[in-house]
Amino acid sequence: MITNASLTGQTVRAASIKTAQDHLHVEVAGYKVTSEMIFNVLFKAASERISIEAACQDLTSVADSNSIREQLNDCVGIEQLRDAEGEMNAALAANLPDWLRLHGLEAAIDTHDEPFYGKSEVLRKYCCGSAAKAGTTHFFRIATAYVMYRQVRFTLALTYVTPEDSTVAVVQRLYAQLQRLQLTLRLLYLDRGFCQGAVIRYLTDQRQPAILACTIRGKQGGTRRLCRGRKSYRTRYTFTDGT
Repeated sequence: MITNASLTGQTVRAASIKTAQDHLHVEVAGYKVTSEMIFNVLFKAASERISIEAACQDLTSVADSNSIREQLNDCVGIEQLRDAEGEMNAALAANLPDWLRLHGLEAAIDTHDEPFYGKSEVLRKYCCGSAAKAGTTHFFRIATAYVMYRQVRFTLALTYVTPEDSTVAVVQRLYAQLQRLQLTLRLLYLDRGFCQGAVIRYLTDQRQPAILACTIRGKQGGTRRLCRGRKSYRTRYTFTDGT
């Protein structure tokens, strides 16, 4: 017998906060700010894509945004970036259903940039440079990996990208996390930022089937000469590094 189960926003919020509290090292027990309050604010801000300030204004019985940020800064130091990354990955995989491991899955790796407008030299060291966008050339960068099942995405791995990280190192960290979850990846998608010889060699060594978007380069030659006609086709191309 299959019973009807109703899934409400409150149920999702409660489950999310419990998972976060079980895995993330955010311990606050003050008279003004508590751990549950911080998670309530963060989940509202993330789910509605608004700022912490806006979330604090919308919620009742919460502290001001400056107090929330101050407690967060005390709990999550920039020096413990990799520790926080491990906790986040544990939280993402905490409720992974066992039946998902029984299927061959498609997965994708992508990067996400958050603009940085601050003046702190300490924080700027962790920013990645990029073309001017949203009024800045400095961004906090996160790379994520998610699997797809019946048109639903499950984000199961993330890594914080610093200026010292090579592209292949980012792929290795995410791929290793997916492997630790014992998932069967029948195909991996990567955007054009990952189309490099080192990444191709790594995926080849792992015997991982993958599709990588490739930037069109050259006026007549290069990858531009591959663009012929309006129909898809297969061909061979050798990059300058011999890949």
